[in-house]
Amino acid sequence: MKTSCLIRESQNQVNIPEIHTIIGGFVRGGESGRARKAYARQLGNSHEVYTIGKPMKQSRRTEMVIGFSDADYVGISHPHTDALVVTITVANHNVHRILMDNGSSADILYWSAFKKLNLGQERIVPTSCPLMRLTGEQVQPVGSIELQVTAGSYPRQMTVMVRFLLVDRPSIYNAIIGRMTLNELRAITSTPHLKIRFPTNHGVGEIRGDQRAARQCYNISMKECPRTSTRGSTNSTVKEKLKSFLRDNCDVFTWSHEVMPGMAPSVMAHKLNADPSFKLVRQKRRVYSAEKSKVTAEEVEKLREAEFIKKI
Repeated sequence: MKTSCLIRESQNQVNIPEIHTIIGGFVRGGESGRARKAYARQLGNSHEVYTIGKPMKQSRRTEMVIGFSDADYVGISHPHTDALVVTITVANHNVHRILMDNGSSADILYWSAFKKLNLGQERIVPTSCPLMRLTGEQVQPVGSIELQVTAGSYPRQMTVMVRFLLVDRPSIYNAIIGRMTLNELRAITSTPHLKIRFPTNHGVGEIRGDQRAARQCYNISMKECPRTSTRGSTNSTVKEKLKSFLRDNCDVFTWSHEVMPGMAPSVMAHKLNADPSFKLVRQKRRVYSAEKSKVTAEEVEKLREAEFIKKI
């Protein structure tokens, strides 16, 4: 199974809070188990491949040779292993941070992005199509919704209807475009060039990847990914026990300066790391607004009354 470059770099990590390579979703014959089996049997048992049904309608798009050259490297920082993250128009909204993933068998729209489209939940259609993550965890979509997607810039652009699966999970991406829509667009992707090209009635259309956004997404996913330790990771049971312990003993914690007067310097003290051989320099007094000065004075007075600080 083919995966995007972002997936290959992240596959050794665990619990990254987004869906990467997707298994599941719709097939051409429908979403039932029978439809999937029929779809799998279409190629037969031999190594020969037969054309079943009508070929893809060519419309007014003529056969075009789509390729990439060294000129397409201009503007791309190399070497890189960045994912193909783009901006396309979904339901008349320019949606950023969309991952174009040849390894995904489904088109995914995350719930946070769906809410920003302001489409209303009445258009959501229930679905029984589960999704599988790399870890084998099954994710049940909220439903599906068919939206208009426009790729490219006028006049070299294509508009198709995409049936998205709505997933209510946190993600660094707003959506994932998988093989279903890429095939519908007859798109050719190039991860080295971070570009997608596809035929249109007015020539070859193009979508450029956003290298900066791709790296931001990667960095965020790595920050959210828990690091394993040689001492072992804390599981959810231990975490819940710790939370329960802290709640049961919340009365031993201090929540303000007033309830912990006279802290001994042996417990905590702030020291200026200054060389005593240097002459002291008085800093120029800073002038603040009346509101900030009042708040600062009140906080200093609290520290003074609790004997945390003293005037010298």
